[in-house]
Amino acid sequence: MFKICSHSQLRRISSGIAGRATPEGTRFYKSKFKDMPFARNIKQDLYSSRVGFGSFRFKQSNQQVLEQALLSGINLIDTSAHFQMGASEKTIGSAISNLIEKNAISRSEIVVCSKAGFIFDSNESFPQMKFIKNNNYHCIHPEFLDAQLNQSLERLNLQTLDILLLNNPERLLQANDQSVTVDTLYQMIEKAFEYLESQVENGRIGGYGVASNSISIPTALDHLSITKLFKSSKFSNFTTVQYPFNLFERHAIQQGFDGTPSLAEICDEYQLFQMTQRPFLSITRDGVRKLTTSSSNKSEQDINENATKQFELVTEMELKLQAYLEEEDYDDMSLPAKFVVAQVLGENIGRLVENKMAAQLFFNRDIKPVLNTDLNYLIKCSETDDSRVGQEFILDWVANYRKETLKLMDCILEIADWHLDRSNIQLNDNVSLNAYKASLATNSLGICLSASNPDTTSVLVGIRSQTQLDHAIQTAKLPLLDEDQIERLFDNPMLM
Repeated sequence: MFKICSHSQLRRISSGIAGRATPEGTRFYKSKFKDMPFARNIKQDLYSSRVGFGSFRFKQSNQQVLEQALLSGINLIDTSAHFQMGASEKTIGSAISNLIEKNAISRSEIVVCSKAGFIFDSNESFPQMKFIKNNNYHCIHPEFLDAQLNQSLERLNLQTLDILLLNNPERLLQANDQSVTVDTLYQMIEKAFEYLESQVENGRIGGYGVASNSISIPTALDHLSITKLFKSSKFSNFTTVQYPFNLFERHAIQQGFDGTPSLAEICDEYQLFQMTQRPFLSITRDGVRKLTTSSSNKSEQDINENATKQFELVTEMELKLQAYLEEEDYDDMSLPAKFVVAQVLGENIGRLVENKMAAQLFFNRDIKPVLNTDLNYLIKCSETDDSRVGQEFILDWVANYRKETLKLMDCILEIADWHLDRSNIQLNDNVSLNAYKASLATNSLGICLSASNPDTTSVLVGIRSQTQLDHAIQTAKLPLLDEDQIERLFDNPMLM
């Protein structure tokens, strides 16, 4: 039997805000915002705003935006135990506590959802905790879920969490030791569900479910089947599913080639509340694509000229170091070949500017760590230089080279941004023909709201500023597109 939280932990948790979202409370909240659309979580009989407050990268400085959202018609908050290493939950708890203390809102009106599964750089150990990669672990064992639930409730300052989701349990199939098979994974989920059922009975959560990136893709090797998850009737409090949905990732509403029902249709059959995520960020065949445009007014000529000057500057620095090392006759003859960032980036410029996020990943994973190691090694080598002037030259060169290579990478990212903006403007021109004739962000969110079931689905939007909040609310209030508009829109070759 798994270990449960201690009495001291229970006492701490019991000091949090009492209550939970209730049918009466969420109906009352809905009545206060008659021009805002709401979806219904049928099994828990809760009404949630169709636009939910997503808190990925949510920080303490964003607290006021969340408070304003709760006062403006958004009562669904989605977070996760690992967002900002728990800091997002703390900020959400602070915002909720502040509004309740002011009698601006009641606990029964707010639907709070969190997730558990990811573990980063943890010194703790749990049964069935699996190493994935890069100090990244995953676990859904009841002991881990119990610990995560304790921590989430404490950080949120709540006695009850309305919804707790297993976060991407399919990641366990990527375990480094290859010990988790598909059948094993379903067994692990079943044990997790048994624990979550017990926590509904104990009043610590209102319902539970699964957040998954593959649950909507039947052909995926790591696909999770809703039907298999529901193989036991004892999981009556399995209420919610969360998955990606945007202009390009539309698997959730697409039937199989053989006419098998879509994920959305299966969820409706099982009366599951659906939360979609990433309306502005899509994973396509060509990589990750942002579905918004920037506000930069720089011309293509200015951006390219800045990049050219930076390439020339970094190249000049590399040649200067090479000449110095040859003149001083350093023992390590490989040193000059370590500092050719301008050459490497120049040779890959065409690929890098095609996808900003891929470029960022390349810089952060492949370029910066190696460069940092090589620069530190150069400094160490310079310590054997008999000349104080030589040592000072190397230290000065390293400081400047580090700064200028980072600037060069920023220039490349700026070019990538420009290319993406041009592509997104063209995409929006096509999308607008059957959508709202507005910005790409408005069209993207409006289409997600229109294409999903308005009665049972909320769309999560990452909100960190008042501008983003205003945009989300304004878009939520737009009339939904009809089925013909949606069908014509998705037939567009640019969305294939």
